[in-house]
Amino acid sequence: MLASGTTAFMEMYDHTEAIMEATYASGMRINICRGSVGMFDDTHRGISENIALYQKWHGKDDRVRVYFGPHAPNTCPPDYIEEMVKQAKSTPYRYPYPSSRNQGRGHLHTRDLPKDTNPVFG
Repeated sequence: MLASGTTAFMEMYDHTEAIMEATYASGMRINICRGSVGMFDDTHRGISENIALYQKWHGKDDRVRVYFGPHAPNTCPPDYIEEMVKQAKSTPYRYPYPSSRNQGRGHLHTRDLPKDTNPVFG
């Protein structure tokens, strides 16, 4: 990416620490979340890892933005999404990362809406 002139990118994956170490060493900017699949995650490990990612990296040198990232509606039960929203609300940067898996079919990019009209945060 650097050879092509890319200076920033977005990532949603589960190996976030390795991604962050490489990204930070490169000097690039990143918007990242721990892509969380809630179907088989009774302990909410994905959410816990996202919180740790946020605490360690968010805002570092003004190059890193960490979001909360439910993978997709068909892979995250409602209670999992509710817990993720609760955790996102507890951070200064409150909005979840929009999942590309929804491909625009009725998906609202909640980070782009004013807070008083946001369907997730009200």
